Amino acid sequence: MDDWVRQMGGDPDSNSSDNMSGAVNTMTNPTFEPTTILLGAVVIILFVLCGYLLIYNVFDIAVMQEIRRYGLYRTVGMSRRQVKKLINRQALWLSCIGIPLGLLAGYFIGKTALPRVMSILSSSYENVAINVEPSPILFVGAAVLAALTVFLSTRKPVRVAANIPPIEAFRYVEAAAGKKTAKKSTAGASLPRLAWSNLGRNKCRSVFIVASLALCVVLLNCMGIAAESVDIEKQVSYSIRTDFAVVNAASTNGMEGFTRREQGLNMEVIDAIHAQPGVSGASAIYKNTLDDSNVTYDFPVEFTYTDIDTESGIPAAYTDGGIRFQLGDDGRALCNVYGMEETALSRMDLQEGETDAHTLYERMMNGEGVLLGVQSDMGTSVLFPDFNLLDVGDMITVYKNGEPIMELPILAKAALNGDDEEIGYTTNGPSEVGGEGLYLYLPTAVYTEIYDEPVIYKYSFNVEEGERAAMTAFLEDYVTNVDPSLNYASAEDARQDAMATRTMLQFVGGLIGIIFGVAGVLNLTNTIITSILARRHEFATMQSIGMTTKQLTRMMVWEGIFYAVGACIAGLILSVILAFTVVRGLTGSIWYFTFHFTLLPAGIACIVLLIAAAVVPAIALKVFNKGSIVEKLRVAE
Repeated sequence: MDDWVRQMGGDPDSNSSDNMSGAVNTMTNPTFEPTTILLGAVVIILFVLCGYLLIYNVFDIAVMQEIRRYGLYRTVGMSRRQVKKLINRQALWLSCIGIPLGLLAGYFIGKTALPRVMSILSSSYENVAINVEPSPILFVGAAVLAALTVFLSTRKPVRVAANIPPIEAFRYVEAAAGKKTAKKSTAGASLPRLAWSNLGRNKCRSVFIVASLALCVVLLNCMGIAAESVDIEKQVSYSIRTDFAVVNAASTNGMEGFTRREQGLNMEVIDAIHAQPGVSGASAIYKNTLDDSNVTYDFPVEFTYTDIDTESGIPAAYTDGGIRFQLGDDGRALCNVYGMEETALSRMDLQEGETDAHTLYERMMNGEGVLLGVQSDMGTSVLFPDFNLLDVGDMITVYKNGEPIMELPILAKAALNGDDEEIGYTTNGPSEVGGEGLYLYLPTAVYTEIYDEPVIYKYSFNVEEGERAAMTAFLEDYVTNVDPSLNYASAEDARQDAMATRTMLQFVGGLIGIIFGVAGVLNLTNTIITSILARRHEFATMQSIGMTTKQLTRMMVWEGIFYAVGACIAGLILSVILAFTVVRGLTGSIWYFTFHFTLLPAGIACIVLLIAAAVVPAIALKVFNKGSIVEKLRVAE
């Protein structure tokens, strides 16, 4: 866009009012933060790693199980290259079947899961439509990624099958490769010791199985920590400071906002609310509109240039930092000005100057000054330096019809949230009326003295706990049947919206954890089954010298449990490390998170893995180790 502006004769770096410039809408085209990119990269790497471990293990087991057959092929004249081509072709055919099935399953899972994940947007913002459509680019990318994973996963098994000498292939028995180990005594060997020794037959495969199972534990725990770190009350307190607030429907519409007098509340709805039981702490809040352009403000802030909005025709002035101020009839700033009772002011976050709400309100009532609101960080309430334009004690002069009528020094500063500006997360009205500049808060009596036609834009109030359901039903009926131009917000709705974020993380995290868990258990199952098939002669020999079927089953169960225990230990250690590094860093960068450490998801995952590790070997032994001892002894080793 900058290049295009230059081609048209403009200068994208100039702030001149007669210059052509361009800008990107960061709401519809957000800039990806480094933390977001890092999170995406970590998720992709973990998925690739999980896929690699699963596919590698499957092909490694398959090749080792068929190693004698490949030796036979080599004996009758097949070259190494032909063996590689044979296995690669098998991998290709499996990919041609598996990848389309995976994409088809992913399509239906996505159509089911993503609307639920994205529904948080529609619950937080009015009039935002959520429509999930499949992207051909993503499907192609997923297919390429899966094919690449298959290619990487089959390299070592293919190389082993092609390079093993024919005679050695015929005599191949899976055992620990490499250097010879000293003979160990088996005197008094227990079943757990036998099972532990069996894991050493292929240490590399054992490590891969433990790693794939550990990934399930790690991911579930990381997502569980993220879900537990969603700070419900922080979101609620930013969105609304009272139990209920009634506004014009324009205020809850992110595309509109409170901008005109005609959108003010009438006394009928206020009287109707007062008539309901349990109402307390009620406060009517006034605000200026575009119709109040005859009242303006002057203050010690320098504007570098002015411009006129092409859509509204309203002039605006800009500071050197790009902060926009809408201008009134006399060319001075309109600002966003509020009038409220002490009840409402006492709920605000006073940070500088006079921080006692009662004393501050009394001084403001005496005409001694004004409260300045400053936009702040959502999570920490720290004032943004770019918007912190004035200091306590600076003078603000009020103009009406071009004449100064009042001078008000700044008595205090408050950190603003969405409820202080307008309502919830929709703060379009203040941007349209006063721009991004000063937010001024006055007592109701002073506000009504300054403005000729003051209007109430919001009515906030609390309700006794036992009466809140009845109040919700009353307001719902009122805005539906009596006055559809109104709308309301409640702390309970804000709490449900915040809970939706936690539910979304739990749902997504659980789904990802299940996928990784299934992959890990499949690895374990494949290994156990292959081990049983390859060791039928060994098992028969052990049974022929006195080992019972029950003891054999217990030995295999111990093997599975050792895999699971190793995965649990590795998973718990990695969960702690990642929790206090990656997860803490990511949650710390999002305002509505407060890091909360837990190992409960990891503990649950470990219990499930231990159960699966005990059940799978027992079932596999019954299914794949059938036949008499004599029949199994006849199997060639």
